[in-house]
Amino acid sequence: MNLTSDHLQKLLGFPFRGRDWQTRLGIAALVALSGWVVPILPWLILTGYAIQIARQVAVEGRDPELPAWTDWTTYLVDGFKVSAARFVMALPVTLVFVLGYGVMFGGAVGGGVIGATGGRDTEDIGALIAVVSSMGGLTLILAAIPLMLALALILPVPSMHVALTGDFGAMFRFREWWALLRADLGAWAIGYLVLLGIGLIVNVAMSFAMATIVLCFVMPFIMIVYMVYSVLISEVVFAQAYRSASLKLGLAPGAGAVTALQP
Repeated sequence: MNLTSDHLQKLLGFPFRGRDWQTRLGIAALVALSGWVVPILPWLILTGYAIQIARQVAVEGRDPELPAWTDWTTYLVDGFKVSAARFVMALPVTLVFVLGYGVMFGGAVGGGVIGATGGRDTEDIGALIAVVSSMGGLTLILAAIPLMLALALILPVPSMHVALTGDFGAMFRFREWWALLRADLGAWAIGYLVLLGIGLIVNVAMSFAMATIVLCFVMPFIMIVYMVYSVLISEVVFAQAYRSASLKLGLAPGAGAVTALQP
């Protein structure tokens, strides 16, 4: 995937152009805003909406454009599939983190209780339990950090595979999405770099805004727009990587399958 300046401009600016973009982006912002009141559901809808744009890019090979808000049920179903796939993929690493904190604090509390209630005979045992559990829990947490980083790098590939095939089971077809990752590592890397660059710019802007009284009051509204923007951009950059990798493998991404290109 060649990312020229013109290509990058089209990518980063697509939410702010096209037919009725103000209305469509405004609805997306209202959906995101409702996520502060209604848990989970609005973000599933917004994710599903972003997936529709990803299909424009990966399946149809078109420039991204905000579609009209017409099929909310489809947005919800697609958003649920992809979000569930991401949750399942992240679950093992999350469990390691939870186990590490549980061992650390559980052992510290348990050792303290044993030492405090058993008299002098159990003080040393309680202290030993607390130390060993703290070290064990910390080891688990430290071991989970590289796993978390690896997951963050890999996760967009199977989640995009689920999004563009429409099949939750595509997450478990490791050979398929692993081949897509290897086929065009540069395209996937560009996606990560674009998102990191956007995040860096936003963090600098937020630091400046928080130092000014006037901008502090508008920051919540700016953050809503940024959250919508980040969801839309993240799906699109990885959809482009998915299309590039698929074509290099001689495959055609389609709505429901990834099939061999027709001669």
